[in-house]
Formats: sequence, structure tokens, C-alpha cells
Amino acid sequence: MNKESNDSKKDEFLPDEEEFLTYLDSEKEEDEISEEDKIFQMIAYNINVGIVLHKKLLKKFKEIDDRAIERTNLNKIMFEGKVRRLIAKIGKCSDEVNNLLKKAFEFSEVSNRLWHHCSLTTYKKHLGVLKDTYSNQFKSATDLDFLKHEYFHLIQNTKKNKYNSPNGIHISQDSLDYVKLVDYSKIINPKTIEFFSINNQRKLDFLSNEILNLGYIIQLAQTKKDVFINLIPKPETINDFDKLDEIVLTKSQLPEFNLLERYETLKRLGYIEKIHKVTEIKKTKNMLLALTMNCSVDNARKLLDSTYKILDREKNKARQDKIEEEVDGFFRRNDVNV
Repeated sequence: MNKESNDSKKDEFLPDEEEFLTYLDSEKEEDEISEEDKIFQMIAYNINVGIVLHKKLLKKFKEIDDRAIERTNLNKIMFEGKVRRLIAKIGKCSDEVNNLLKKAFEFSEVSNRLWHHCSLTTYKKHLGVLKDTYSNQFKSATDLDFLKHEYFHLIQNTKKNKYNSPNGIHISQDSLDYVKLVDYSKIINPKTIEFFSINNQRKLDFLSNEILNLGYIIQLAQTKKDVFINLIPKPETINDFDKLDEIVLTKSQLPEFNLLERYETLKRLGYIEKIHKVTEIKKTKNMLLALTMNCSVDNARKLLDSTYKILDREKNKARQDKIEEEVDGFFRRNDVNV
């Protein structure tokens, strides 16, 4: 028996495995799959096709060397044209996969479908069901345990190479996250990374506020490989303001501003200029801004240095325009004159 036949045998399923697969197939017949499931399946399938094609095109590109002209009997001009077309195809393939990822986000928004990059609005709509699922699986768990579980998972999925790590509570839902089966981490571009990062941060901010409402503040502890979450009881401070009979603007009523939008707000109000005036020590400026914005010192440094940006100038300008539009709208709606 030749090597090819042996390889074919390795890929075959044993009788017990075939029986189990038949059982799995019988669990949900094709006509029972919803139209939304079929659409999401097709989006995930097309993403995978794009990734496979991208890998093949990259392999062809890497095989090119100085002797390629001689082997293919092409003159230099023809050869360079062939290389340029190959590079263009690689770029188009990457762009299309990123477009499909954005399409998956848009589809989840209109169909209210849960997946690992769904919007905060969609995520909130599923939160009750997810919490019930968690409570059923872990009988002694509290709402705080559930929120901590969700926050920890989002933290772990912030890096692009971790996008596909599973959340056991999410994958137990009826609407499966088919895109989870696809490894797109090596093809995702900076624009899509930033889009998902902003979206992810909004969910983290929301969960952080929910945990705060239960009386705890999140404290992150990080080792070289792992991140741990500690919940610190919120200090109970009593002051004269607690006695005032007035409506207090709670965090849940505030706009869901990301880090850059909050920084733009502080800049408009003159806080950033004030920080620059009170000290000449750069490290102190970074710490003051980090304390004010409840962010890391590293992010504060990037904000003050204007290095918290996308490398692509046009994309960075488009993002800044959107940030200014959001802040302008907030000031206009709330009669803020600066």
C-alpha cells in the first residue's frame, strides 16, 4: 500500500466515530436550521475560503527566488508583472476577509445574534440568558461571579491572537458562533483590529460599571503569561452630598465614550492643558491623566504624546473626525459651551 493510501486511511473515521457523528447530525436536521443560522454559516464559510486562498497565495509568493525567471522561461518584465499581480491578489484576498468580518458584525447587529465580536447593544440583550445559563451550570454562583467570568473572558480575548479562545457559556447557546471555528488572526488588518478593540472596550466598561453597582472595583493583576482579576469592595464614603435632594447622574446614564472620546472631552474642557501647566515632569503628567481617566499609565502616555493612533494617516483622520463628532454632539445636547 503506497503512502497516499495510508494517508487516506488516517483521515477515515472508525465505526464508533461514524456512529457518533450520525447521532450529532440527527440532533438537528437541515430544515430545522434557521435562515439566520444559514446566513451566518455562509459568512463564516466564505471567511474560511478567503483565509485558505490567502495562505496559498502567500506560499506561492514565498516560493519566488532569484532563479524563478529561468525556471519559468519568463523575461524580467513579464516576471515582475506576474509578481505584482500576485501581490495584488494577496491584498484583495485580505481585504475581502476583513470586509466579511465587518459583515458578520453588521449581520449580528440587525439579527440580534450573539457572537464574540457583537456590539454592546446586542450583548446587553443576551446578558439575561447568559446569566441564567451560568447560574444553571454553577448553582452556587452569584451575579458577581457571572460578571467576573464575562469580564475575564473579554480581557483574555483582547489580543488578536486570542480572539478564538472559547467562552463555555456563550457556546452553549442555540445560535452558534460559527466564526469562532475560523482562525483569522493572521489576516486581520489594523483597521479591523481597532474596530473590534473599541467594541471590546465598550463591553469591558459596561461590565466594570455593573460590578461597581454591586459594590466592587476591579483590580487587575498580571504575570508574564496570565491576567488575574481581584474584586475590591468599594469604600463607603458619606458626605454632605448624600443628603441633597437632587437627581444624581449615574454612570449608566452617561454616553458610552471610549478612551479617545473621553480624552477629547477632557481636552475641550481644558484639563489636559492644566496637567501640562502643573508639572514639567513627564512621568507625573502620565500618572495624573491615568488617575483622571482610570486608564493605564502607558495609554495615558500615548494620549499625551499623540501616539495612540493608527499608522494609516487617512484612517487616523477619519477616526479623529468621528471622535470630535461624538463629543460635539454630547456638548450640544447638554448645552456645554467651551
